[in-house]
Amino acid sequence: MPCDCSCHTIVEPLTLTGNPTPGIRILPLATSIPYCFGVVTARGVTLSDRARDLITALRVTAQKRLADFTLIPPEEHHALLASLTKQETRL
Repeated sequence: MPCDCSCHTIVEPLTLTGNPTPGIRILPLATSIPYCFGVVTARGVTLSDRARDLITALRVTAQKRLADFTLIPPEEHHALLASLTKQETRL
């Protein structure tokens, strides 16, 4: 039975690009919310072919499904994380 209350949920962007769910409406937000995801690997460890394939699949899928997807080079990750931390402290 559908909920008759004003229930709202913000979900990460990839869920919204998946299969539609009956009774769920997807509405754009009036503001932009930064969302980051990534792959973390051990420094100095050689990745297996399966791990490389998984990373490639994540990148390709994100590029297809997220209009504003930006791939950040590994050498820029520290600066990205620092900028996100500064944004959080301003909220």
